[in-house]
Order: sequence, then structure tokens, then C-alpha cells
Amino acid sequence: MAALTFDQTKIAIADAADAIVTVLQNLSTKLRATDSPVVTSISPTSGPTGTGVSIVGTGFGTDGDGVFTSVTIGGALMSVTFHEDTSIAAIVPDGAVTGDIIVTRGPNASQPGFTFTVTA
Repeated sequence: MAALTFDQTKIAIADAADAIVTVLQNLSTKLRATDSPVVTSISPTSGPTGTGVSIVGTGFGTDGDGVFTSVTIGGALMSVTFHEDTSIAAIVPDGAVTGDIIVTRGPNASQPGFTFTVTA
């Protein structure tokens, strides 16, 4: 393979940088375009740490869509065991306190309104 000249190297680097910028812009647009998740119910509404909670709603996304989805209770991160666009199963973590269940997808979060009461 022939060696590239200095000018050819600069062009190759500039082309690669442009490609990276395009990928990042597309990802950013995808994240901004994502609708906020909406929680419509949780079950059960109380229990000790370690309890499995079923969360039903819309806009949760899917595992393979490239946008990260997380669930918290009172700010504590829950362990998600099942995830699809309209339902999530998650475990109440040790140390969690009573609080709202919030689903976050990309930069968007569901509104508070579904409280899980942590019992002893």
C-alpha cells in the first residue's frame, strides 16, 4: 500500500471526524425525539425490599432499541428483570424507602404519581 501524503492524511482524518459527528448527531436526535414514558399502574403497591413490582404503561422502549431505560423508587435504582414497551418487572432494592416509581428512558422520565410503600 502506498504511503499517504500529509494532505491525504488530513482529508482522511477530517472525513472520519465528520462521520463521528454525524453518528453523534443522529443519536442525540433519537434521544430527544423519544417520548416520555407514562406509568399507568404498578402492582403491588407495597412490600418489603426484594419485592417484584410489575409496572405497566407506554413508551418504555425495548431492550434492543439502543436507548437506555431505568427504573427508580424514591431515587434508588431498581433491578429490571423484564422490559418491553408496555411493561417492566423490577425488584425493590435493599435500602429503598417509600417513594414514587419513576421510569426513565434516555433523557425523559415519567411523572410521579405511583407510590410504592416499602414495608418492614
